[in-house]
Amino acid sequence: MMIFLVGMPGSGKTTLGKALAKALAVHFVDLDEVIEEEEGQSIASIFAQRGERYFREAESKALTEIISQYQEAVISTGGGAPCFGSNMELIASSGISIFLNGAPDQLAERLRAMGLSDRPKLRHLNQDELENYLSRQLGERSVFYQQADLILSGDNLSVQQLLT
Repeated sequence: MMIFLVGMPGSGKTTLGKALAKALAVHFVDLDEVIEEEEGQSIASIFAQRGERYFREAESKALTEIISQYQEAVISTGGGAPCFGSNMELIASSGISIFLNGAPDQLAERLRAMGLSDRPKLRHLNQDELENYLSRQLGERSVFYQQADLILSGDNLSVQQLLT
């Protein structure tokens, strides 16, 4: 079984994904890490040097490759991955999708705690600007995220909630 975690940056996709994969004894795959490995550079560098369109195409290609490579895995997608091309349709046809829905203020707090240096679009924003940006993005992306098979909301999502 393939399980895809979708949601905004800071929603816990990677943290919960690793724990869920361990609990289910399956592979964990971080889509952004796969892209960085295949491209030989960071996501921030790809955006800066080649632009978002190139990145989104590389993201779609990597998603397709992951789906063909694994039969069972938990995949943490990038925040925008479900919103580009037919990625959400591909996810829906390949497994179960879970939308980790966090409030913009909580997302902003988590992102600041993780550090924004590798997020060029966000690193110059103050707390209010960051929350507003995340709120706008969440509004734009919700039409895709809401297509997930399961929607989990809350600030303290746990692996136990995912397993039940």
